[in-house]
Amino acid sequence: MATKEILRTIITVRFNPGRDLLAVIVSWFLVTGALYTATFIVGSDAAGGMLYFLLYAVVTATLFGVGVPLYWTVVVRKRPLSDLGITTRLLGISLVIQVILGGGQYYATLRDTAFPPTRSCFPFHLRYCHGEIFA
Repeated sequence: MATKEILRTIITVRFNPGRDLLAVIVSWFLVTGALYTATFIVGSDAAGGMLYFLLYAVVTATLFGVGVPLYWTVVVRKRPLSDLGITTRLLGISLVIQVILGGGQYYATLRDTAFPPTRSCFPFHLRYCHGEIFA
């Protein structure tokens, strides 16, 4: 009989949804809706791709993907950022790993790419309106 009780306790699923689950669902719908809007309604050709970028990167990733969970944790639940894993603990190791992985990503994807001259990357007004600052 004891084995049967132990198995029942282990196998039992306790689903107790709360406000945190509601926040996750709201964030998921916002992210999914914004991604759908950016991809299928706006498209990558609108405004030279800038509108797509703004919806995809700024609105979706920054506001809905990071901002909503951050707001929920810090403002609503009044919990520290460390509850989301945002700390300075092991920052040095994290930066070293990022540089290694970034270098690997560059090597795997962009090492043979011909980039334009640096001068052409500056905005028009910096190159021509300010006396060829970056000549």
